[in-house]
Amino acid sequence: MVVEQHFPTPVEVEQFLRHQIRNLEDIFQINRIRSAEERLLALLTWLGRRFGQVNSHGSRFSLREMNLTHKALAEICGLTRVTVTKMLNRYKAEGVLQQVSKDDYLIPCAIEPGHASRVMQTVAG
Repeated sequence: MVVEQHFPTPVEVEQFLRHQIRNLEDIFQINRIRSAEERLLALLTWLGRRFGQVNSHGSRFSLREMNLTHKALAEICGLTRVTVTKMLNRYKAEGVLQQVSKDDYLIPCAIEPGHASRVMQTVAG
């Protein structure tokens, strides 16, 4: 078996690092949001747009495919696992988050007024 090694060019390394820096900037921006509810929703929206499938219905993503647990989401947002679980359940009850399957979620394009519309604009930028 022959395995080819790829040595990235300096331009590829620079592009990769710029991309990683942008991701970190996004996460830092999300973590500056004071409201825990808006912070978690902003993170989910960012994850959906960055790693999920975006279509006319919204952003669909799988926590399992991203290897993210409620505990991991909590650690990213500076919350407890219990708080994240309660907020996810509240989002589902309010229609802000739809559970498509056991591990797949959809954040609809049109989130009801008062549900982090400012956050959605911040994350979209």
